[in-house]
Amino acid sequence: MQEIEFGQDIIWLNKNREELDISLNTYKEAVTELIKKCFLNKTTVRDVYWANPYLFFAGDRIRKFPSCVVKR
Repeated sequence: MQEIEFGQDIIWLNKNREELDISLNTYKEAVTELIKKCFLNKTTVRDVYWANPYLFFAGDRIRKFPSCVVKR
């Protein structure tokens, strides 16, 4: 389990964490599935992913992404 700090939209997945107790292949399959289901998205940094702010965001998304706000 990872925690996202206030106002962050990235997450670092520590695949060597002892609590995981899973194989590397299982880890890779899980990450691939999270990407496929749009929970995460790849970045250019190894083991760092964009978290879908609609699903995982600690803070005020409107203040973080003001250019994405659509006024109706």
